[in-house]
Amino acid sequence: MSTLIYERDVTLQPSDLEGRVTLSRPATRPRSSGVHVSGILQAIAIEVGWLKPGERDEDNEDEYPMRWALGVMWEEFWFSMRPTALWQPGEATKDGISGNCDGITEWDREAGGSVIEETKCTELKIRSWEELEQDKKMWVHQLRAYCYLYGIDTTRLVANYYRGDWRGSGPLVREYLVKWTEKEINDTWRMLLKWRDKAVPE
Repeated sequence: MSTLIYERDVTLQPSDLEGRVTLSRPATRPRSSGVHVSGILQAIAIEVGWLKPGERDEDNEDEYPMRWALGVMWEEFWFSMRPTALWQPGEATKDGISGNCDGITEWDREAGGSVIEETKCTELKIRSWEELEQDKKMWVHQLRAYCYLYGIDTTRLVANYYRGDWRGSGPLVREYLVKWTEKEINDTWRMLLKWRDKAVPE
């Protein structure tokens, strides 16, 4: 079973903003043709009911271009405050399935090793990790899939809940640092292999 190393809210200080660095956008690397983690998870979500009838994944850039833009802005802003992280390390492919994590921290003291970094910008009401595991299974399996692809067993999800607690709190940011077991990572990968042919290739 996975280990939640920490779940904590992020409070930005003026020094965080003043210390931001200008990111050098990685050289344009087109997504490879074929099957991607996101496409397989979308197919699974529709088939097994992770998404309710008529519901769409809020990360879908074609249906929600403004949400997608907000996600891109948040990702770049976050990594501009974390210059020690490798932003956009590049696509990884195994067994004909490709994926692109947002970043990698090569050494994290609290994790005791390398960490996959993933950012989300969401209109969801702020969630505990336990709630996220139930509500956002696509996110959970995305994180585990990246672990398999990049050979790292720990992930940090940084979620910007831009509607906060839905009671006027304003945006709230929460970090979740999780160490996954080898079984969890392999179980997710086996699931992706099983469903690979149902995804729409790119």
